[in-house]
Formats: sequence, C-alpha cells, structure tokens
Amino acid sequence: MKQITLNDSQLQQQARHGSTLLVVIALLAMLSLLGVVFYTFASQEERSAQYFTEAAVNQADPGLDADVLFNWGLRQLIVGPDDQLYNSALHGKWHSMLPKMFGSDVHPFTGQGINVIMGGSGIVSVDQDFDGTPDADQNLLALNHSRAAHGGTLPFALRQNNIPEPDVDYTSPDINNLFLAYDGYTFDGGTLRRVIIPSFVRPQFFRDATSGVHVGDWYENDGTINPDKETTTRVLRPHPAHVFVDPGGTASTTPRFSSAFPFQPTTVAGGNATAHGELGIFTDSFDSVTGEPILELDVDNDGTGPREGIWMDLDFPPVENPNDPTQFILPLFSFTVYDLDGLINLNTAGNVRKPTDIDPDGVDLNYDPSSNFFGEHSSIYTDKYLFLSRSNMGLSSPGEINPQWALNARPELAASGGDLQGS
Repeated sequence: MKQITLNDSQLQQQARHGSTLLVVIALLAMLSLLGVVFYTFASQEERSAQYFTEAAVNQADPGLDADVLFNWGLRQLIVGPDDQLYNSALHGKWHSMLPKMFGSDVHPFTGQGINVIMGGSGIVSVDQDFDGTPDADQNLLALNHSRAAHGGTLPFALRQNNIPEPDVDYTSPDINNLFLAYDGYTFDGGTLRRVIIPSFVRPQFFRDATSGVHVGDWYENDGTINPDKETTTRVLRPHPAHVFVDPGGTASTTPRFSSAFPFQPTTVAGGNATAHGELGIFTDSFDSVTGEPILELDVDNDGTGPREGIWMDLDFPPVENPNDPTQFILPLFSFTVYDLDGLINLNTAGNVRKPTDIDPDGVDLNYDPSSNFFGEHSSIYTDKYLFLSRSNMGLSSPGEINPQWALNARPELAASGGDLQGS
C-alpha cells in the first residue's frame, strides 16, 4: 500500500472550501434583509406621502361630511347649542324647540315669555307688566342672544337666570316662537296677499326705535349713523357688526365675518331694483305680474319660489378649503319650520300595503277610474269604509298610522248620488 503524505499548505486549502460557501450564503442573506428593509421603508414612505396628499386636499375633513353638518344644525334647532358655542345665533337655547316646550323648569308650557306691544306709530316695545306702557329696559327686543351680537357681553335681561321662561302656552310665529315660520294669506286693502314670515326672522321688529318706520338696510345697519336704526342684535343672519368670541367667552374686536359674505341680499327679479332685503308684505314688495311676495333672503328651503330662509352661524368649527388650504370655510345653516296645524304628515304616516283580505278584487283604493270617492270602488258606496291598512293604531311605527281616517271623512250616504241621510 502506497502512503500519501500531505503538507500544511494542502491541508489549509482543503479547509477553506466550506468557509467560502458560508460567506457567500451570509452575504446573500444580508442582501435579502437589506432588500426587505428597503421595501418596507419605501412602502411606508409611499403611504405617508399618500396621507400627506389626502390631508392637503382635505378629503377626509369631517366638516365636509353632510351627515356631520346636518346633525350639528338639527341638534341646535331641537335641543340647542352647547354653552361654549358663544358665536352660535341660537346660543342660550332660548330659541330652540325643546326649551320652547319645557323651559328650564321642565314643566311644559308654563313660561312667561316676552310680551310685545306696538304703539300707534308702529314702534315696537316690551311690556312685561302688561300695563300698556313700554318698560324701561327694552333689551328683550334683542332676538339674537349670542355674545357675538352683543360685543361679547350679554345685557342683564338676556342672561340665563334673568330672561323669562320661553315655554309659553301657545304656538304662533312671534318673538316667543322664533323657530316657527308662517305661509298664509290676508287681505291688504281689499287685495288677497300672501304673507310669509320666515323662521328666525321677524320683519315686524326691523323698525326705527323712534319713528317706527321699517329699516331698509336691516341686514347691515350697525347704528353708526342713527342708533335708532341699529339691527345688530335683531337679526340671526350674519351681520357686519357681529364679532368673534373665543371658546373661553372672551370677545375680540375682530369681525366674525369677512366681506366675502353677501351681507346685502341679492335683488330678486320683479322687485324694486333700488331696494335690497325686501320682505314681502312687510315692505309692500310684490311681483307686478304674479302678485307673489318678493323676499330677498338667502335660501328657498320649502321650494315654493320665494327665498324665505336665512343663513345662520351656529359656531361650527372652520373647515379648511379643499381647493385652497390657506383659507378656511365657515359652514352656515338655514331652517324653515312650519306648524302642521293638526294635519297628517304624509311623509311618515300611512303605507302602501294592499292585502287581498282588504281588497279582494285587487282594485287600488287610492284611485278608481270610475271617479268614485277616495277609498271606494263601488258606485253604491257599500264599501266606503275600506282602508289601505287595518293596522292603524300606530303602535309600532308611523307607517301604521292610517291617513284615510282623515282623508275619507264623508257623511253617511243613503244612496248613490251623495244625498245625506235625513236631508
């Protein structure tokens, strides 16, 4: 057998073969780890850039969400604003709907309210003792109870513990029910005229304190020229004299609104081109062709033509302008609230169920081609008491309230032709 002898250099070369492979594997692992780290870092930077871009255009700002805005306005209309919302036109809750029912003592419709009288020249005054003479303190004529409208400090008579309880025992579109609007008719010099009193606007209070004459520029008169014509505290619409009040309740000299807000309402076609802020019958403003009242306010909330709604500041936080991040938007709100006067709200009452046990012939009780009365499909009126829904007690939902109990209120008929029994 031949003996093979290896020297030291040969032994060292054989020992290096495995170590080289380990070094290569380690380098590849480090390279892979570096790639993962780079990918993770790049992904995070990409997501951060996307977030920054979205924030710049303000797409996610909750102030631009319709539900947020609607709930903010609806809560203040019904319940009232929080105490720290000093710039809200409804601050103090005196003009909100629930306080108008319960007041602060939680006893419904027991409040004193504000008693207003009018003199022979049209001067409006407060008369809380009902003696027919204007009281010495007339601060209760201020419809706007926000600090923004009073330079930061409310008069003594308007403070929470001093102002009369608001829950009067009647409902009428006057100073005690400012949320309520009115749309009706009256005779004016023998002519039937449509009368519109907007929610949170009382045109009858825009009068000169000395002469009783209507103040033409009610939307911006700050009393600089004539203090008797000042309307700063009598409007809930934004006014040039309203100031900014910080969340701590401290007022500044800075106006609440910039000139970008159209303090002077837009002129309506058919009205007086030289007048602004016309208020229908209160300013003798009617269309010469249609006879419809001319209202130069802000919004047509009820869709009937005249712009009867005003914009109101409810102290919603400023929202960054999506198109210009250097500017901010102040959302405004508008309401029109009508009394149903005992009518049925067909937006909620009733349903369209027509089961066969009620109408076996499949005839639509809402409409009969034979021109019979509503709820009838027989010429002899034998089924005049059929209804769309037998579940009419409204126990589970407004949809179970049967409107036909009101819509089908006809006297008993003896025969076809409509003769009343005993007539």
